[in-house]
Amino acid sequence: MRHPDVEPLPLPQEWQAGPRLAHLAPSGFLLLIALGMLVSGVVAQYVSARWGASFLLALSVVIFVAALLPWLAFLRRRRRESWRISVEWVDGCGSYGVVIPYSRRATWLSLGLLGAAFLAFAVLVLTFPGAVMSEQPYLGRLLVVAGGSLFLLGWLLWVAVDIARGRVARGRLVLTPEVVVHRGWGSVSTVPWSNVGVVEAGTVKLNPHLTLAVLFPGAAQHVSLSRVLKGHEYYLQPDLAMLPRRLMIDPAVLFHALRFYHETPQARPELGDGRAVHRIYQCDFGGY
Repeated sequence: MRHPDVEPLPLPQEWQAGPRLAHLAPSGFLLLIALGMLVSGVVAQYVSARWGASFLLALSVVIFVAALLPWLAFLRRRRRESWRISVEWVDGCGSYGVVIPYSRRATWLSLGLLGAAFLAFAVLVLTFPGAVMSEQPYLGRLLVVAGGSLFLLGWLLWVAVDIARGRVARGRLVLTPEVVVHRGWGSVSTVPWSNVGVVEAGTVKLNPHLTLAVLFPGAAQHVSLSRVLKGHEYYLQPDLAMLPRRLMIDPAVLFHALRFYHETPQARPELGDGRAVHRIYQCDFGGY
């Protein structure tokens, strides 16, 4: 946890702006769709108990959550979690480094949502034969709903297989004296400190990003581990990008820490011996 005598660091200017209409309008449109599906599903279930009503209800919840994500991302920018920062041996780098994992709470929440969606669509697929027998006049609509459910169920199964194979896993950020390694949900990016041109803070769809802009794209390594689940950072290559709210550290502190070690090469050796952990907890980035 942050030392009680240490003042919170300011957020970058790029993260202090409020939500824009361009971002909120799509969310409002999705909320209206979700509300319409919810009302239609409730009416259909109450009037005739149609099989498709359960699909409408389940899909309305999914769309509702998707619509709120940009707002929730904005509201969580200043949220503080318990920090998890340690020094560990990093096999792929052959040295010790500072390791900051993804939020365990967010990881379990994501897995829970995927599991709930899998069960919902599995129930729709398994009950499809009975629905065909009882609702013959609506066979065309039932086929569309069942086809969509089967497609989404297949995608979720693909995600589950990649999780079991370790291709999709809880991410982390590793800072060694030589390189920066970001393990996303389904990809790994490695950039040498010497190839980082600038540390930038930005916003993409109300999600605060940190980007290590590379000088020479060929010196950065990006490995896609999963074809089915790729994070936002995958599409910002060749730069190394991350969503700081996923990591178990104050995003403002992470921004200042990355900028400090980028601009102060003589301080990077402490990333491998534990002194960096103390510096980060103390928010001591004023000099070396």
